[in-house]
Amino acid sequence: MFYAFTKAPRVLSVVLMACAAFGLSVAHAPKAHAQMGIGALLNPEGSRLFPQNIIVPRHPGKPDLRWRNFDWKFVDSASTEPKYRLYYYTEEDWTARFAMPRIDSEVNYLSSVFNYTPDIRFNYVLFSSQRDFQQANVFDISEGVQGITSTNEATMAVPYWGEAETFRHISTHEMVHQLQYQKVTGLAKDESPEVAFSIMPLWFIEGMAEYYSQHGVEDEARVYLRDIMLYPDPERNYTVPQFFDDFPLDFVHVYKMGQARINFLETRYGKGIVQTLLRVAAQTPMGSPREASPQFRDIVASEVKRKPEQIQKDWEDYLKRAYHDEADGLAQSMDDYDAVKEAGDTLDTYVVSPDGNLIAIREIDPMTGVTDISLLDMKNQGQKTEVIHDHIPSALTLYFFQRPVMALSNNFLVFIAETTQGPELEVRTIGRKAAGALTLGETRRVKLHQHGVVQGSAPAISPDEKRIALVGLNATGWQNLYVLNRSEMGKLRQLTDESYSWHNLSWGPAGILAASDRTENMRYNLFHVDPDTGATERLTHSLQDQDAPQGTSDDLLFQSWQSGSAQLHTMVHGREIRLTEAKTELLQPARRGDTLYALGFKSGRYHLYRIPKDKILNKEVLPEPGVGLKPWRPILAVIPHDEVRAYRPFKTSGIRLDQLGGFFGSGGFGEIAAQVSDLMRNYSVAGQLAVLGNFKYTNASFALSSFSGRTKWVVGLYHLVEARLDNIFQDRTVRTYLNREFGVLGATQYPLTAFSFFDAELRLAGVNRSDFSDSKLVSTWEAKKPGIELLIDPVLRLGHDRVVYERYTGPYKGYGVLLEADTSFYPSRREWNERGRLDAAYYLKLIGRTVLAFQGVGGASLGGPFRDPFMVLSDDIMRAYSFGDDRLRGNYVLAGKSELRFPIGTFLKIPELRGVLAFDYGTIFKNWGDAPGGVASSYSAGLAFNIPPLAINFLFSFPNHLGPGPTQTTPVTHFTLRYLYL
Repeated sequence: MFYAFTKAPRVLSVVLMACAAFGLSVAHAPKAHAQMGIGALLNPEGSRLFPQNIIVPRHPGKPDLRWRNFDWKFVDSASTEPKYRLYYYTEEDWTARFAMPRIDSEVNYLSSVFNYTPDIRFNYVLFSSQRDFQQANVFDISEGVQGITSTNEATMAVPYWGEAETFRHISTHEMVHQLQYQKVTGLAKDESPEVAFSIMPLWFIEGMAEYYSQHGVEDEARVYLRDIMLYPDPERNYTVPQFFDDFPLDFVHVYKMGQARINFLETRYGKGIVQTLLRVAAQTPMGSPREASPQFRDIVASEVKRKPEQIQKDWEDYLKRAYHDEADGLAQSMDDYDAVKEAGDTLDTYVVSPDGNLIAIREIDPMTGVTDISLLDMKNQGQKTEVIHDHIPSALTLYFFQRPVMALSNNFLVFIAETTQGPELEVRTIGRKAAGALTLGETRRVKLHQHGVVQGSAPAISPDEKRIALVGLNATGWQNLYVLNRSEMGKLRQLTDESYSWHNLSWGPAGILAASDRTENMRYNLFHVDPDTGATERLTHSLQDQDAPQGTSDDLLFQSWQSGSAQLHTMVHGREIRLTEAKTELLQPARRGDTLYALGFKSGRYHLYRIPKDKILNKEVLPEPGVGLKPWRPILAVIPHDEVRAYRPFKTSGIRLDQLGGFFGSGGFGEIAAQVSDLMRNYSVAGQLAVLGNFKYTNASFALSSFSGRTKWVVGLYHLVEARLDNIFQDRTVRTYLNREFGVLGATQYPLTAFSFFDAELRLAGVNRSDFSDSKLVSTWEAKKPGIELLIDPVLRLGHDRVVYERYTGPYKGYGVLLEADTSFYPSRREWNERGRLDAAYYLKLIGRTVLAFQGVGGASLGGPFRDPFMVLSDDIMRAYSFGDDRLRGNYVLAGKSELRFPIGTFLKIPELRGVLAFDYGTIFKNWGDAPGGVASSYSAGLAFNIPPLAINFLFSFPNHLGPGPTQTTPVTHFTLRYLYL
C-alpha cells in the first residue's frame, strides 16, 4: 500500500477539487487482471485465470494500456550523503543530467529544514513526460497525478515535461514526502511508518510538502484562500475549515488550506514548530484509527502551550489578517463581471472565434471524469453543440486541467487528443445550415506521435487559416514549437530546438505570440516567434509570470502576476496597463471587438466572464528593476559512462513487497496471500493459500507474472478444489462432488485496443474427484469415476468494455461484452468437454444520476459426465432463490436482470445512498428438456450504499411465480459486499 502524494501545478491543480476528489481515477475502469486476496473475495468471479463455476453477471474490464517497454538504467549519487539511485531510460540521458543537480539541491535544502539527513538510500524514478509516467508500472498512476512517493519504501517517481519551474516544485514536494517517510521511519522505531502517519491529518502531511516546496504561501495559494473565504459554497462543503478539521479531502482543503495551516503554525508559534510536531507524532503510540484527530489535536495543544479553542481563535485571526484583509484591498468582486452562463461552471479553458460568434469550451462531468469539447453558438443564444468527448478510442483523454489543446477560427476547430499510440491533432470544419444552425463537417487528423511528439498542446490557427502552430514535447523532455500547413497535413516543421518551455500560443497578424520561460529566472514572459524562421523576440520583461498573449507586439493583451494575482494587462507601444483588480484571479484573456473575455475563479470553480467596460481599469505598471536580458541556462551533471548500470529485475532492483495479508473465520476457514515484485513492477511473484474449513479442501497457487510491454503473461503452479454438479446419474436430483485439479498453467493477455482484449490460457493438470454427496450412490459413483487423470485445458476469452463509471453509482453508461470458451481434454479417455459463456451489460443514463442497467449471462457446459457446470449466485441474479439453493446448479444457464438505480440520499446529503428497483428472469438446468423446470423470476427492491470503491447492497426479492421456481410468498433477503466498479 502507498499514499499518492500529488501536486498539480498552476491551473492544473484545481482538477482535484473540480472533480470533487474524484481525481479522474474512476474513469480508469477495472483492468482485466487476475485478482488475489480481498479482491477475489469481493468479486465472486475471483481470478480470471480459471473459468469459475460460480456465476454472476460480470464486466470484461478494460485492458491495461501501459504498453511501453522501458530500457531502464540507473546511476548512484556521489559517495557523500545522502545517497540516492536515479533510474531513467535511454531517451532521458539529457533529462537525467538536468535532474541530478536539482535533486542534490532539494535534498540539501530539505535536510536543513528537517534537521535530518536521509540515511536510507532512496530510489528516484525519473520520466520525461506525463504519458511515460502513466505508462510505467512502478506506481499505478491515474490521470491528474503529477508525482508520487511511497510510504512503505524509499521510492518516489516524478515526471519532467519540459517545464523547469514546475519540475522543481513537484520534485521538491515529493522530496518532502521522502524526508517525511525516512524521518518518521527512524523515529517510529517499533511502529510502521503507515501507523505513525495515521496520527497526522492529511492536510499536515500535504500542507508541509506545499509549504516547503513553495518556501511559504505563494501567490497561487493565496488566490484559493481568498476565494474560499469570500465565496464559500456550503452545498459542496467548500467552506473555511476549523483548524483541526480533517475533511473534506479535496485539493483546496488538503493542499492549500494545509499549506496555510503550516504557515500559521510557523509564524504564530515559532519557526520549527512543524518539525517538532512531526517528531512528537512519529513517537506517539498509536491508538485506534478513530483517535487520529484527537491525538494530533492534543499533540499540537501540548507543544504550543495553548488550548484547542485558543488555537482556533488564533487561526481565525491569522486568516483575517493574512488573506481577508488582503482581499479587501482588491477593488473588484467577481460579481462585478458578467458570467457567460451558457459555459457553466465545470470548464477549465475556452477559446473564442475571431468574429466572436463561437466559443469552444472544454468541460468535465465531475462524477464520471468524462471530458468534452463543445461549441457555444453565440448567434443562437449560446446553443451548445458537443464536438467530442473522451473515453472513446479516438480520444482516450482530452487532458482536462493538464494543458490547453484547442484553437478556433471562424471556420475550423482544432484540438489535440490522446490515443493509445500518442497525441493526435484533429481539424474539424464548421459550417451553418440555411436556417443558421451549426454543422460540423470534414475531419482530418495528424498523428503527432509519428513526428516524435510525445505530448502536444496550445495549438494556434494562422489568420488566413492555412497553418497551425503548436507546442510539442519530444522524448528528451524538451518543449518546442512546430508548424504544419493544412494543405500538407503529413508534414510537421519544427521551429525551435531548445530546452525551454512554451505556453499558450496565439497567431496574430505579425506572427506567433507565446509565453516562455526563456528568461533569467524561469518565469514566463511574452515572446514573438517568426512562423517561417523560428526567430524569437522577447516582448516583455518582468520578474513575475506573464502568459496567454493576444493581439500584436505593439498592442498586447495578456495575464500577469505582477500585482500578486493573475490580472488582465495590456501593453501598447511599450506602456503596460493593468485592466482588472479581481479579488481572486482572471486568466486567459480574449478581446473580440469591444468585448473582453476572461476565465475567473469563484467558489472553487472556473467561470467564463465578460468584463464590463465600466470595470476596466487604467493603472499603469512601472518597469521592474533588476530584470535581466539573458535567459537561464540548464546546469547539467556529468554522468560518467562507466557509472551507468543496466536495470535487471530483482537482481539490481531489489524486491518490493506488494501484498501480504490474510483472514481467518470460524470453522477453519481462512486465507493468506503474498506478492512481491521488482522495483518497476514489471515482474511479480505471488503465492496464495486458502483453507476451506479443512486442510483437505485447500486452494493454493504460485505464479510469476510479467506486465512489461503490451503483452502480459503469467506462468505458475496451482491446486484448486471446487464443488461440481454430478452428471453420471441422469435424473433431476442435484448431487455434487469435489473436483481437485493440480498442475501448471500459462496465460497471456493481449490488448487489441484501449477497450478490447484477447486472453489465452493453457492448463496441464492432474484431476481427481472425491466426496460424492449421495451416500446411497457413492459406491456406484466411485466405480465409474476414472481416478487421477491428465487434463489439457485451453481457455480463450474475448472482451470489449465501453462501460463508463460514476463515483457513487458505479457503472453509469455504456456496454460490455465478454465471451469465454473453455475446452477440457482428457487424453486417457479421449474425452472432450466444452464450456462456453457469454456475459453482456448495457447501462443507460436517464435523468440526473439515475441509471437503467441491463445485465445478462448465458452458458452451456457440454460433453461427458465430468464436464464443468455452473452455479448461480442468487445474490446477484435469479434472486427468487435463496443463497446456496441446490436448484441453482446446472449445465446450462440463461438469465438476465434489469435494475433502476437512483440517488435517494441527495436531500439527506448522503450521496453514497442509492435506491434499487429490479426485475430478473432466468433458468438453470441440468439436462436438455429441463429448461422450463428451472425458470425463476422476481421483483426486488432495496438500497445500495456505495462507499467508493465498495458497494454494500441490501435487497428484498419477491418471487412472482412467472416460472416453476421458488413458490414461497415471503421475500428473499440478499446482502452483498462488492467492488463498486465491477
